[in-house]
Amino acid sequence: MVLCLSCGPQRRQGAALQHAQRLVSRENRIAILSEMMERSDAEEAELTGLLSKNFREQYDPSLFTEEHVRFKQDHNQALCDLALYCQQQRHQDNSDIPNHEPISILYLDGPDAQTTLALQQRGFQHLYVVNRHEESCQALEAHLPADNIICDNVQEALSQDPLRDIMFGAYYLDGCGGHAPQIMAMLEGALAHRAPCSTCIAVGWSIVGGNRDVIHKHMQCVQKLVALAKDMNMTVQHVLDDPERYGVNVRLNMVEGSTFTTWFVLEPMQSGGIMD
Repeated sequence: MVLCLSCGPQRRQGAALQHAQRLVSRENRIAILSEMMERSDAEEAELTGLLSKNFREQYDPSLFTEEHVRFKQDHNQALCDLALYCQQQRHQDNSDIPNHEPISILYLDGPDAQTTLALQQRGFQHLYVVNRHEESCQALEAHLPADNIICDNVQEALSQDPLRDIMFGAYYLDGCGGHAPQIMAMLEGALAHRAPCSTCIAVGWSIVGGNRDVIHKHMQCVQKLVALAKDMNMTVQHVLDDPERYGVNVRLNMVEGSTFTTWFVLEPMQSGGIMD
């Protein structure tokens, strides 16, 4: 009899990969169909089906490997670190936002509320979460007021009350399907309407479904972020070029499995950065 001690983790990793691939394919198809200016009847029916209430939350942390759980925990802490940095800068600078005003943070979260809990444990209270799955929004109500949970996609949520007029100090976005235009649309919704700003803003995103063109997708998003920052008279700093400056773990990894996550800080133009 041969006992395979590694078979359990291997099966779990294989199941997680298959689940991620299905999620990526579905999210990519939703994104592509949503972006079409004109859709055939068949395409309209397909999109309606994908977005119907029967489309349940696909986020399943029970399928995550131990490495992926740690990776997500590490990036939740990075969000906390960067939100703290931006809050401290707000207190030090001659900001156009009152110094006493706590920083507001917008992010996506799953039904297990791991990002929410990490932020709350670090003392952040002005938290707004977006998730387009009804059952996940209901689960998140155990941790946040219902008014702070928006059951929609990020682009739509940011164009409406209550999010439209909030000057967020940190954003953590997620392109579940690895579809760069989707993340670019989130960035547009988050930053395009903002006036020139005299205090810093943290921005992070995850691209899921990493493959050979993940760097190209990432650079498309960076170029969009830089263009938006220019309109705000701000520069873009890549956090992991100098993590100690921002209080972020110097060993933070950007890649785990099929997920690519990175962070930036937008700072007033005189600070220097990617655009220099």
